[in-house]
Amino acid sequence: MGKMKNSGRSPLFLIASLLIFLFVSSCNLKNEPVITPTESDTDVIEILKNYPFVGDLYPFQFSSYDRKGGNMDGFVYTYIGKEEGDYILAQGEGPGCITRFWFTTVIPPGGNLLFDLDGKNIEYPVDYLFSGVYPDFEFPLVGDSSASSGGWYSYHNFSFDSNFKIVTTHLFSYYQIQGFRGGKCYLKNSELLVLLQSAGIYPFSKSPENFNNFSIPSGESRNILNVGGEGELLYLLAKFSTSFPSKITVEIYYDGLTVPSVKLPLDLFFGMAPAPESGEKVYKSSVVSNRVSCKNPLFWGKKGEIYYFSYPLPFHRNLKILISNGSSTSFNISTFSYLLETTIPTTYGYLYANKISRASINSRSFNLLTLKKGRGKVVGVNLNYRSYIPSEGLELFLEGDDIVYLNGNSSSSIHGTGTEDFFNGGWYFKYGPFTLPTHGEYYHYYNPQTHLDRLGAYRIYLDDAYFFQNGIKFLLEHGPQNDFPADIRGVVYYYLLPGENQ
Repeated sequence: MGKMKNSGRSPLFLIASLLIFLFVSSCNLKNEPVITPTESDTDVIEILKNYPFVGDLYPFQFSSYDRKGGNMDGFVYTYIGKEEGDYILAQGEGPGCITRFWFTTVIPPGGNLLFDLDGKNIEYPVDYLFSGVYPDFEFPLVGDSSASSGGWYSYHNFSFDSNFKIVTTHLFSYYQIQGFRGGKCYLKNSELLVLLQSAGIYPFSKSPENFNNFSIPSGESRNILNVGGEGELLYLLAKFSTSFPSKITVEIYYDGLTVPSVKLPLDLFFGMAPAPESGEKVYKSSVVSNRVSCKNPLFWGKKGEIYYFSYPLPFHRNLKILISNGSSTSFNISTFSYLLETTIPTTYGYLYANKISRASINSRSFNLLTLKKGRGKVVGVNLNYRSYIPSEGLELFLEGDDIVYLNGNSSSSIHGTGTEDFFNGGWYFKYGPFTLPTHGEYYHYYNPQTHLDRLGAYRIYLDDAYFFQNGIKFLLEHGPQNDFPADIRGVVYYYLLPGENQ
């Protein structure tokens, strides 16, 4: 296999290491200790290298969405049945895994949640499950509304063999319970916690295997990586000699394919927020807490001057990453990459990116991704919104539900309760922007003169990925009934098995 030169720890890598601490001290919230992956017996790389796995798993979601197509999510369909005075939120047959729990409520939450897993009952106070301070339910694996800007969330998973039932003693206003059938949880909660605690530390804590400098003139392209053989690229780090350049495109090619699986503008590739425009109000988090709620996204972002992209990229014969300069001036880029030389299982998919850029059409949902065939899984969404709103704080375009149809089925497997709920927030991101390893609202601007509202939000999937065996249709409404105009620009990331017909 073509081997990448190992140059050891370069000055750029040492800068990246120092920036770990600079980032933590620059957050609005303070006093959380820096936790490095080496404090756990679980190796982050060992977890991540299996991330492209595509299996015969079948996602489901129970939620309080309005079954009549209106906007009464959270007010009518707040449970699916009753049991001895308590309320059943979800139930089904296995084997399977509960992967995600989200809720928000008008009044402070209380009561207990009962998990009946194969006839074994486990009961927890709601505060124990979501506050993020108790063993096995630690932040950022779980978080409350102050950490997640109005939403309570949990990625602590629960396996079941034959059946499950989740019951509450205290109703929530809105809720979503997500999981899959077809197999038990494939990630341990200890692995999930280590992975999330590593966000913004990994990949900076690992010594890169390659260091290169490139100068790319206006109108030209350069291969910043071109390796042969079989292996997996675990991350790419980049630093630019000037301010973040515009009109730059990143393309990723696998195994001699002539069409790129990923072709994105540089800002979308690294998940960067646009600069505020003249006259815009810049929102900041209104939360004051000892918990840092400005952790880095897990798979893309920026640490100081270093940009990173760390979705694993498996390949069987060749991997090429190309950068094209469409700007009027040349620019310089320094890159690091970390490559594993390993045999790639046939169950690993190629990473693809579906770029989205469109204006809303009245009565029609945004089509985030449609594949008529193919086996794969959706693993990330990053969306930027522009909308003129009636008044400050009234982001009606966020009233739209997310709806997912899998494997050609006419009924949805996933039906959410609102756009900010999909991103694990609540009440139009009640406490302002925040960033966590799995989700966040990473910027929010508002112009009081024109009423233009702009925001960006993302969600990164772990074992809550949308697996599909024969295609997927992923829709997102804008407004209560697709009736509030907005423009979106963004990307949906997904893995697809090699050779699958899209």
